[in-house]
Amino acid sequence: MHPLYDALRGRRGNQVVECSPERVLAFDRAKAALAEAALLTHPDPTAPVALTTDASDCAVGAVVEQWSDGAWRPLAFFSRRLRESERRYSAFDRELLALFLATRHFRFLLEGREFAAYVDHKPLIFAMAKTSEPWSARQQRHLSAISEFTCDIRHVAGKDKAVADCLSRAQVSTVHLGIDYAEMAVDQLADSGVQELRTTDSSLRLEDVVFQDSGATLLCDMSMSRPRPLVPAVWRARIFEAVYSLSHPGVKATVKLVSAKFVWPGLKKDVKTCASTCVACQRAKVKAPLGPFSVPERRFEHVHVDLVGPLPPSRGFTHLLTMVDRTTRWPEVVPLLSTTAADVARAFIYLWVARFGVPLDLTSDRGPQFTSELWTSVAGSLGVKLHRTTAYHPQANGFSERFHRTMKGALRASLVDNSWVDKLPWVLLDLRSAPKEDLRSSSAELVLGQTLTVPGEFLHSAPGLVPRVPALPFSPAGAFRPVAAHHCIPQSYVPKDLMSARYVFVRHDAHCNPLRAPYDGPFRVLETGDKYFVVEVGAGRDRVTVDRLKPARRGRPPNPAPGVGPLPVPARMATPVKRSRGGRVVLLDFLSVPTVSLTHHIPDIAEVIGWKDMRNLAMKNRMHKGKIDSCEQDYPNDSIERTIALMRMWDEKEAKEASGKLIQYLKETQQNSKADKVLKILGLTSHENV
Repeated sequence: MHPLYDALRGRRGNQVVECSPERVLAFDRAKAALAEAALLTHPDPTAPVALTTDASDCAVGAVVEQWSDGAWRPLAFFSRRLRESERRYSAFDRELLALFLATRHFRFLLEGREFAAYVDHKPLIFAMAKTSEPWSARQQRHLSAISEFTCDIRHVAGKDKAVADCLSRAQVSTVHLGIDYAEMAVDQLADSGVQELRTTDSSLRLEDVVFQDSGATLLCDMSMSRPRPLVPAVWRARIFEAVYSLSHPGVKATVKLVSAKFVWPGLKKDVKTCASTCVACQRAKVKAPLGPFSVPERRFEHVHVDLVGPLPPSRGFTHLLTMVDRTTRWPEVVPLLSTTAADVARAFIYLWVARFGVPLDLTSDRGPQFTSELWTSVAGSLGVKLHRTTAYHPQANGFSERFHRTMKGALRASLVDNSWVDKLPWVLLDLRSAPKEDLRSSSAELVLGQTLTVPGEFLHSAPGLVPRVPALPFSPAGAFRPVAAHHCIPQSYVPKDLMSARYVFVRHDAHCNPLRAPYDGPFRVLETGDKYFVVEVGAGRDRVTVDRLKPARRGRPPNPAPGVGPLPVPARMATPVKRSRGGRVVLLDFLSVPTVSLTHHIPDIAEVIGWKDMRNLAMKNRMHKGKIDSCEQDYPNDSIERTIALMRMWDEKEAKEASGKLIQYLKETQQNSKADKVLKILGLTSHENV
């Protein structure tokens, strides 16, 4: 019934419904199901009745049964699809909704009669008597309406209420690959490679098999439990797409799925090639290899700074500025009333520069305070070289992040109320005095040459005893190399072709919905490095850490079928971008059409509509003129490639309606033949299907 429900959605009055083959098939199946339905029992006012309900993620179902002849027999059935808002209900709310809708639907049968309601959700049994928990207004309305009919709600296992369970779930149909074996048999005869295998010695047991469904005779391998047709070259890409496009299971799983039903020479190699060039599958986690951590020769040469907050207000302070020396790990923390660039720069000079001098290098994140002109000018006047981490890569400032974790844990453990400002000095004293396992000494010993006196230390040193002082000047190559003893060795993986890749995918680390593709791109590589790449983002450029990169592989499946295969990557991919308040570049997703995917059809559509129509459509939808100019500049003599590049530049909001806008424009400009061709390419029957 799903295709029929979808066809009637949003229609009012006497509107024409176009009958696609899928809808006709669904209608015929519905008629057959009604003809084969279970026989209903005649109602008996004196017989006991029971109501059984169930709810799933997509629908609710119910059945009213009557006790007759020693068994429960059905009186009536009910099912209904859930609306979009109802699908977001919790399991309790969906089960409650199913019971509410069922009692209202069967009001003519249940009103004035005693009956029990059976559900498989135990919390619903106690809902009538539970008063301590505040119910929402909707839950109160549903419970009140149900109580008008019955308060006898009982639990039953899901396996014992198969009827209601079946009515509340969408039917899972067997996936058919849509293979026309009669057509494949004709192509087998025309394929010279297939015919050569008839006379070639191989491990395959080739026999001619007649398929009863189509009457076609195919050359098949009989070495397994079922016949496997020998696939001609023109069918291989089509079969791969039919199997692989369902869930993109990967190379090994796809080889097993394809080889279980089909066979051809070089099957594994072809599947690996096709899967490796699939754009949707080039989105896996990549981790940059760990490199040696350089330790400065002198103390206080390299400082890591960062901001912590907002914290609960304490004496008016809400943030902390932290500064950690890379060599000795000596921390300094100052509470801040505000986090403006001027206040941060003033605190750094007063607290760090005045005590330890001007550092040579300073590492920070991309916060607005550390990317401001004031901070840059102050660092330039002091002769400090700034190092900013790449976007969404806090590991580059790991000194500060690890110190924040330890400091917050200590404050949380010793905090009685919100007076963390009063506890901060004692926490810093403890952190400076605590020995570092990998350094074999404390930060205080490395900075001051001796340990600090902490509260409770009542015993003085013995007379004449020389305190232990680290040898200065020290060699950081030995004692101060930050190698933790008990940390596991992290496994890293970087594709071999990343350094030579011309285009890369960039992982989208900003907040996004769970079903969004984790990678954006591909984007053109401008510069390469061991830890980060410089990529072209829109009209600008951005440094991106290797952790967020994956090479974009290009290629086409062998002997591709018409309309199947990856897209050529344009020379310039001007994907829309925006900048956050912190100055980070956020890459916008493009061409994410939920109902009709244009990805595999852009070359065919571009050839139909041409550059002139695409340019007018872009101007009508207020696309930036710079995108049009860049396409004309990159492809001065190739209008098709120019059109392809511009079609891939829809912004995030317009991309969801890209196909609709395109067809609507062709209709408005009286180009009905082009509109029909685009609909045919997309596999649609009308504009309303978009």
